[in-house]
Amino acid sequence: MQFITFKKSMLIIALTLFCTASFAQTMVTLDKAGELSKKIKPAEKFTITSLTVSGPINSDDVRFLREMIGRDMDGNETDGKLTSLDLSNAKFVTGGGNYYKVKRGLSFRYYNIVENDVVGNYMFYNCKSLTTLKLPKTVKKIEQNAFYNCQSLKECTLPESLSEINDKAFAKTNLSEVTFPASLTSIKYKAFSECSNLKTLRFTSSSVPTFGQDVFEDCSKLEKVYVPKASLNDYKEKLKLKPTVQFIGEDPNTAGINSLATSKDAVEVERYNAKGQRINHPVKGMNIIKLSNGKVVKRIER
Repeated sequence: MQFITFKKSMLIIALTLFCTASFAQTMVTLDKAGELSKKIKPAEKFTITSLTVSGPINSDDVRFLREMIGRDMDGNETDGKLTSLDLSNAKFVTGGGNYYKVKRGLSFRYYNIVENDVVGNYMFYNCKSLTTLKLPKTVKKIEQNAFYNCQSLKECTLPESLSEINDKAFAKTNLSEVTFPASLTSIKYKAFSECSNLKTLRFTSSSVPTFGQDVFEDCSKLEKVYVPKASLNDYKEKLKLKPTVQFIGEDPNTAGINSLATSKDAVEVERYNAKGQRINHPVKGMNIIKLSNGKVVKRIER
Protein backbone atom coordinates (compact mmCIF):
# COMPACT_ATOMS: atom_id res chain seq x y z
CA MET A 1 0.00 0.00 0.00
CA GLN A 2 2.81 2.38 0.88
CA PHE A 3 4.54 1.58 -2.42
CA ILE A 4 1.37 2.34 -4.40
CA THR A 5 0.90 5.59 -2.50
CA PHE A 6 4.50 6.55 -3.22
CA LYS A 7 4.03 5.81 -6.93
CA LYS A 8 0.89 7.94 -7.00
CA SER A 9 2.71 10.77 -5.25
CA MET A 10 5.55 10.66 -7.75
CA LEU A 11 3.06 10.64 -10.63
CA ILE A 12 1.32 13.72 -9.24
CA ILE A 13 4.66 15.51 -8.86
CA ALA A 14 5.68 14.59 -12.41
CA LEU A 15 2.37 15.83 -13.83
CA THR A 16 2.68 19.05 -11.84
CA LEU A 17 6.18 19.66 -13.19
CA PHE A 18 5.01 18.90 -16.72
CA CYS A 19 2.12 21.34 -16.46
CA THR A 20 4.38 24.00 -14.96
CA ALA A 21 6.87 23.56 -17.81
CA SER A 22 4.13 23.74 -20.41
CA PHE A 23 2.94 27.03 -18.94
CA ALA A 24 6.50 28.33 -18.59
CA GLN A 25 7.46 28.13 -22.28
CA THR A 26 5.00 29.32 -24.89
CA MET A 27 5.05 30.11 -28.62
CA VAL A 28 2.32 32.27 -30.15
CA THR A 29 1.70 33.25 -33.78
CA LEU A 30 -0.54 36.24 -34.45
CA ASP A 31 -2.37 36.63 -37.74
CA LYS A 32 -3.84 39.94 -36.64
CA ALA A 33 -2.45 42.65 -34.36
CA GLY A 34 -4.13 43.20 -31.01
CA GLU A 35 -5.06 39.57 -30.39
CA LEU A 36 -2.27 38.35 -28.09
CA SER A 37 -4.66 38.36 -25.13
CA LYS A 38 -6.91 35.94 -27.05
CA LYS A 39 -4.05 33.51 -27.66
CA ILE A 40 -2.98 33.22 -24.04
CA LYS A 41 -5.43 31.89 -21.48
CA PRO A 42 -6.04 34.04 -18.37
CA ALA A 43 -4.79 31.19 -16.16
CA GLU A 44 -1.48 31.16 -18.08
CA LYS A 45 -0.88 34.90 -18.33
CA PHE A 46 1.03 35.22 -15.07
CA THR A 47 2.74 31.80 -15.12
CA ILE A 48 4.63 31.95 -18.43
CA THR A 49 8.34 32.69 -18.04
CA SER A 50 9.49 32.31 -21.66
CA LEU A 51 7.49 33.55 -24.64
CA THR A 52 8.04 33.66 -28.40
CA VAL A 53 5.65 35.80 -30.45
CA SER A 54 5.47 35.91 -34.25
CA GLY A 55 3.34 38.17 -36.41
CA PRO A 56 2.05 41.77 -36.06
CA ILE A 57 2.06 43.39 -32.61
CA ASN A 58 0.29 46.65 -31.76
CA SER A 59 0.01 48.76 -28.60
CA ASP A 60 -2.65 46.50 -27.06
CA ASP A 61 -0.27 43.56 -27.39
CA VAL A 62 2.58 45.56 -25.87
CA ARG A 63 0.41 46.47 -22.88
CA PHE A 64 -0.42 42.78 -22.43
CA LEU A 65 3.29 41.88 -22.65
CA ARG A 66 4.16 44.49 -20.02
CA GLU A 67 1.62 42.93 -17.68
CA MET A 68 3.11 39.49 -18.29
CA ILE A 69 6.59 40.85 -17.50
CA GLY A 70 5.39 42.41 -14.26
CA ARG A 71 4.36 46.03 -14.97
CA ASP A 72 1.02 47.43 -16.09
CA MET A 73 0.28 50.62 -18.03
CA ASP A 74 0.38 52.69 -14.83
CA GLY A 75 3.75 51.26 -13.82
CA ASN A 76 2.27 49.18 -11.02
CA GLU A 77 3.54 45.68 -10.32
CA THR A 78 1.62 42.66 -11.57
CA ASP A 79 2.01 38.95 -10.83
CA GLY A 80 3.68 38.42 -14.21
CA LYS A 81 6.69 36.10 -14.35
CA LEU A 82 7.82 36.54 -17.95
CA THR A 83 11.60 36.97 -18.12
CA SER A 84 12.57 35.80 -21.63
CA LEU A 85 10.89 37.33 -24.69
CA ASP A 86 11.62 36.47 -28.32
CA LEU A 87 10.07 38.89 -30.82
CA SER A 88 12.52 38.24 -33.64
CA ASN A 89 9.73 37.14 -36.00
CA ALA A 90 7.23 39.72 -34.80
CA LYS A 91 6.57 43.18 -36.26
CA PHE A 92 5.58 46.35 -34.40
CA VAL A 93 2.62 48.05 -36.10
CA THR A 94 0.46 51.06 -35.28
CA GLY A 95 -2.98 50.62 -33.76
CA GLY A 96 -4.58 49.74 -30.46
CA GLY A 97 -4.76 51.82 -27.29
CA ASN A 98 -1.96 53.01 -25.02
CA TYR A 99 0.66 50.80 -23.38
CA TYR A 100 2.10 53.28 -20.85
CA LYS A 101 1.41 56.64 -19.24
CA VAL A 102 3.64 59.14 -17.47
CA LYS A 103 2.47 61.87 -15.11
CA ARG A 104 3.46 65.36 -16.26
CA GLY A 105 2.48 67.89 -13.61
CA LEU A 106 -1.28 67.67 -13.15
CA SER A 107 -1.87 65.66 -16.32
CA PHE A 108 -0.71 62.43 -17.95
CA ARG A 109 1.20 61.74 -21.15
CA TYR A 110 0.10 58.57 -22.91
CA TYR A 111 2.29 56.41 -25.15
CA ASN A 112 1.52 54.03 -28.00
CA ILE A 113 3.11 52.81 -31.22
CA VAL A 114 3.01 55.73 -33.66
CA GLU A 115 5.19 54.26 -36.40
CA ASN A 116 5.66 50.76 -37.79
CA ASP A 117 8.93 48.96 -37.00
CA VAL A 118 9.77 51.31 -34.13
CA VAL A 119 10.26 50.42 -30.46
CA GLY A 120 8.22 53.24 -28.95
CA ASN A 121 8.94 55.60 -26.06
CA TYR A 122 8.71 53.86 -22.67
CA MET A 123 7.65 50.60 -24.32
CA PHE A 124 9.24 48.34 -21.68
CA TYR A 125 10.18 51.07 -19.22
CA ASN A 126 10.92 49.78 -15.72
CA CYS A 127 10.17 46.14 -16.59
CA LYS A 128 12.65 44.99 -13.99
CA SER A 129 12.11 41.23 -14.41
CA LEU A 130 12.96 41.02 -18.12
CA THR A 131 16.32 39.24 -18.57
CA THR A 132 16.62 38.38 -22.28
CA LEU A 133 15.04 39.97 -25.33
CA LYS A 134 15.22 39.45 -29.08
CA LEU A 135 13.82 42.42 -30.99
CA PRO A 136 11.93 42.08 -34.28
CA LYS A 137 14.21 41.73 -37.30
CA THR A 138 12.45 44.69 -38.93
CA VAL A 139 13.03 47.26 -36.16
CA LYS A 140 14.66 50.42 -37.49
CA LYS A 141 14.57 52.69 -34.45
CA ILE A 142 14.46 52.47 -30.65
CA GLU A 143 12.88 55.50 -28.99
CA GLN A 144 13.60 57.26 -25.70
CA ASN A 145 13.48 55.32 -22.44
CA ALA A 146 12.28 52.18 -24.23
CA PHE A 147 14.14 49.88 -21.81
CA TYR A 148 15.11 52.37 -19.12
CA ASN A 149 15.62 50.73 -15.73
CA CYS A 150 15.14 47.17 -16.98
CA GLN A 151 17.53 46.23 -14.21
CA SER A 152 17.69 42.51 -15.01
CA LEU A 153 18.09 42.82 -18.79
CA LYS A 154 21.32 40.94 -19.49
CA GLU A 155 20.92 40.17 -23.18
CA CYS A 156 19.25 42.06 -26.02
CA THR A 157 19.60 41.12 -29.68
CA LEU A 158 19.70 44.20 -31.90
CA PRO A 159 18.47 43.55 -35.46
CA GLU A 160 20.46 44.18 -38.64
CA SER A 161 17.85 46.76 -39.71
CA LEU A 162 18.41 49.07 -36.72
CA SER A 163 19.62 52.58 -37.56
CA GLU A 164 18.91 54.72 -34.49
CA ILE A 165 18.98 54.35 -30.69
CA ASN A 166 17.52 57.32 -28.84
CA ASP A 167 18.00 59.01 -25.45
CA LYS A 168 18.36 56.71 -22.45
CA ALA A 169 16.92 53.78 -24.39
CA PHE A 170 18.99 51.20 -22.48
CA ALA A 171 20.04 53.26 -19.46
CA LYS A 172 20.23 51.37 -16.16
CA THR A 173 20.08 47.91 -17.70
CA ASN A 174 22.22 44.89 -16.82
CA LEU A 175 23.78 44.35 -20.25
CA SER A 176 27.36 43.06 -20.22
CA GLU A 177 28.03 43.08 -23.98
CA VAL A 178 26.40 44.90 -26.89
CA THR A 179 26.93 44.20 -30.59
CA PHE A 180 25.81 47.03 -32.84
CA PRO A 181 24.68 46.15 -36.38
CA ALA A 182 26.35 47.65 -39.44
CA SER A 183 23.11 49.51 -40.21
CA LEU A 184 23.41 51.71 -37.10
CA THR A 185 23.92 55.43 -37.82
CA SER A 186 23.09 57.14 -34.53
CA ILE A 187 23.27 56.56 -30.77
CA LYS A 188 21.89 59.47 -28.78
CA TYR A 189 22.12 61.10 -25.35
CA LYS A 190 22.91 58.70 -22.50
CA ALA A 191 21.50 55.75 -24.45
CA PHE A 192 23.53 53.26 -22.38
CA SER A 193 24.33 55.35 -19.31
CA GLU A 194 24.59 53.73 -15.88
CA CYS A 195 24.90 50.20 -17.27
CA SER A 196 27.03 49.08 -14.35
CA ASN A 197 27.91 45.64 -15.79
CA LEU A 198 28.63 46.68 -19.38
CA LYS A 199 32.12 45.41 -20.28
CA THR A 200 32.32 45.01 -24.05
CA LEU A 201 31.09 46.90 -27.11
CA ARG A 202 31.36 45.66 -30.68
CA PHE A 203 30.74 47.94 -33.67
CA THR A 204 30.51 46.24 -37.07
CA SER A 205 30.12 49.25 -39.38
CA SER A 206 33.16 50.83 -41.03
CA SER A 207 31.18 54.10 -40.98
CA VAL A 208 31.30 55.52 -37.47
CA PRO A 209 27.82 56.26 -36.06
CA THR A 210 26.93 59.68 -34.71
CA PHE A 211 27.33 59.67 -30.92
CA GLY A 212 25.29 61.90 -28.64
CA GLN A 213 26.53 63.25 -25.34
CA ASP A 214 27.45 60.84 -22.52
CA VAL A 215 26.27 57.75 -24.42
CA PHE A 216 28.17 55.40 -22.09
CA GLU A 217 28.34 57.59 -19.00
CA ASP A 218 28.90 55.78 -15.68
CA CYS A 219 29.58 52.42 -17.32
CA SER A 220 32.28 51.74 -14.76
CA LYS A 221 33.21 48.22 -15.94
CA LEU A 222 33.59 49.05 -19.64
CA GLU A 223 36.90 47.56 -20.80
CA LYS A 224 36.96 46.83 -24.54
CA VAL A 225 35.54 48.26 -27.74
CA TYR A 226 35.88 46.16 -30.91
CA VAL A 227 35.68 48.03 -34.22
CA PRO A 228 36.63 47.38 -37.86
CA LYS A 229 40.40 47.75 -38.13
CA ALA A 230 40.22 50.27 -40.99
CA SER A 231 38.08 52.61 -38.85
CA LEU A 232 39.95 52.23 -35.56
CA ASN A 233 41.25 55.81 -35.40
CA ASP A 234 37.88 57.27 -36.38
CA TYR A 235 36.12 55.41 -33.57
CA LYS A 236 38.77 56.49 -31.08
CA GLU A 237 38.32 60.10 -32.12
CA LYS A 238 34.53 60.22 -32.12
CA LEU A 239 33.67 57.91 -29.23
CA LYS A 240 34.80 59.64 -26.06
CA LEU A 241 35.45 57.10 -23.32
CA LYS A 242 37.65 56.92 -20.26
CA PRO A 243 41.38 56.39 -20.99
CA THR A 244 41.39 52.86 -19.55
CA VAL A 245 39.03 51.54 -22.25
CA GLN A 246 40.87 49.55 -24.91
CA PHE A 247 39.94 49.98 -28.59
CA ILE A 248 40.65 46.85 -30.64
CA GLY A 249 40.64 46.77 -34.44
CA GLU A 250 39.21 43.63 -36.07
CA ASP A 251 39.77 42.45 -39.61
CA PRO A 252 36.23 42.08 -41.03
CA ASN A 253 37.35 39.14 -43.15
CA THR A 254 38.81 37.10 -40.32
CA ALA A 255 37.38 38.40 -37.03
CA GLY A 256 36.22 35.49 -34.90
CA ILE A 257 36.99 32.96 -37.67
CA ASN A 258 39.57 30.26 -37.04
CA SER A 259 39.11 26.91 -38.74
CA LEU A 260 36.42 24.73 -40.28
CA ALA A 261 35.03 21.92 -38.16
CA THR A 262 31.79 20.39 -36.92
CA SER A 263 30.64 19.26 -33.52
CA LYS A 264 27.33 17.77 -32.43
CA ASP A 265 28.00 18.64 -28.77
CA ALA A 266 29.19 22.25 -29.06
CA VAL A 267 26.76 25.19 -29.13
CA GLU A 268 26.82 28.41 -31.09
CA VAL A 269 28.43 31.38 -29.35
CA GLU A 270 29.01 33.83 -32.23
CA ARG A 271 27.85 34.26 -35.82
CA TYR A 272 29.29 36.23 -38.76
CA ASN A 273 28.11 37.02 -42.27
CA ALA A 274 30.15 36.39 -45.42
CA LYS A 275 31.95 39.73 -44.94
CA GLY A 276 33.14 38.73 -41.48
CA GLN A 277 30.77 41.13 -39.73
CA ARG A 278 29.25 39.85 -36.52
CA ILE A 279 25.48 39.28 -36.72
CA ASN A 280 22.84 38.46 -34.11
CA HIS A 281 20.68 36.03 -36.07
CA PRO A 282 20.84 33.91 -39.26
CA VAL A 283 20.88 35.89 -42.51
CA LYS A 284 20.40 34.66 -46.05
CA GLY A 285 23.59 33.35 -47.65
CA MET A 286 26.86 32.26 -46.05
CA ASN A 287 26.88 32.27 -42.22
CA ILE A 288 30.08 31.58 -40.28
CA ILE A 289 29.40 30.15 -36.83
CA LYS A 290 31.84 30.03 -33.92
CA LEU A 291 31.15 27.14 -31.53
CA SER A 292 31.68 26.86 -27.79
CA ASN A 293 34.58 24.44 -28.35
CA GLY A 294 36.47 27.09 -30.32
CA LYS A 295 35.80 25.53 -33.71
CA VAL A 296 34.06 27.22 -36.62
CA VAL A 297 31.56 25.98 -39.19
CA LYS A 298 30.18 27.51 -42.36
CA ARG A 299 26.49 27.21 -43.15
CA ILE A 300 24.35 28.39 -46.05
CA GLU A 301 21.06 29.90 -44.81
CA ARG A 302 18.28 29.99 -47.39
